[in-house]
Amino acid sequence: MTYCVYKTKGFEEPWWLNDDWKNNILDVQQFTTLEAAYHQYTVEKSRLSQQHTHCSERNNHMAAYWNKGDVAYCIPCENDEQLYTGIFIQTDQGTLSDEDLQTLQYLND
Repeated sequence: MTYCVYKTKGFEEPWWLNDDWKNNILDVQQFTTLEAAYHQYTVEKSRLSQQHTHCSERNNHMAAYWNKGDVAYCIPCENDEQLYTGIFIQTDQGTLSDEDLQTLQYLND
């Protein structure tokens, strides 16, 4: 199994993972261990924290960053909407297992 650290930019925070979320991928890095992926996730979080004024994080493996005024026109919404830069960890097969989530909690403590 491979662990992936995804960096995205779009109108939704990364935890929404709408059907078209892969269209918003800016970068993906692959790792053979969850520990290595989590380390890279924390490095990326640090970089994004320096570039953005706002952050929201969920479940120790998903974070959204934004600056007020960083907007783009949303065609379905028919107006300007906030853009979010997201960073999160997933396996190459999808979401993380309960065991992975427990490991992340341990790594975060």
